[in-house]
Amino acid sequence: MHSQPNHAVTAVTAHLYAYKNFILLRGLKFLHFLSCSVSHWVAQSLKYQRIKLVKSLIFVNFVYGNQAFPPPSMSQYCIYIALDPYLAQWFVHDCGGEVPCILQKGSVESKVLEVYLQRLPHSVQPQLEAGTGEIAIAIPAFRHRPAETYNYLPKRATSALLNCIRNRFDVALWNDLHHFGKIGRRQDELIYAWMEKHGIEPTEANWNAIAKRYQRQRDLYLDRQRKSSKKSQKSY
Repeated sequence: MHSQPNHAVTAVTAHLYAYKNFILLRGLKFLHFLSCSVSHWVAQSLKYQRIKLVKSLIFVNFVYGNQAFPPPSMSQYCIYIALDPYLAQWFVHDCGGEVPCILQKGSVESKVLEVYLQRLPHSVQPQLEAGTGEIAIAIPAFRHRPAETYNYLPKRATSALLNCIRNRFDVALWNDLHHFGKIGRRQDELIYAWMEKHGIEPTEANWNAIAKRYQRQRDLYLDRQRKSSKKSQKSY
């Protein structure tokens, strides 16, 4: 005896099969939509990053000229200080010959900036370029004091920085030339040679300024020697 097919079960099975295919089709469409959306988002993100990179390169090229990128130890922010011509030329040469000047890591000047740089006051306009007689110094990339926030050097801190530069100049000058004793016009080539070695233009004005600084140091040295000699004589 043959069983008769159950038409109700067959209909339900057909509906379930159709529904399964419907769900599968919708799932595939959703995955396709999701894939397209993600691809579009990635493309837009890459486009934005490319635009941002191009803008950064344009800015860096504008600030640093032929240097493709600033060194990792410096930022894109600068401070500007006024120095006498001979001192500015010496300092630029001592920092590597590039402007803006890149301070050596751990130098006295770098420590002054790390300690005294502040947020720009609301009443002060940011300085974007060097004025007459000024040189630019790149603010180092301090770990806990980002240059985009701390890029203003107050007046007294600027004076402290200038004194550090002058003191280092005097030390370098004295260490190299004090062996020669008094340097007069007959020995002017000694100072001119020192100027050439340190990137200072060989002008008469520069020579006179450096000769005066050297003579001032020599006078102080001789004065200390005389006082030391008198103390020694009194002790006997």
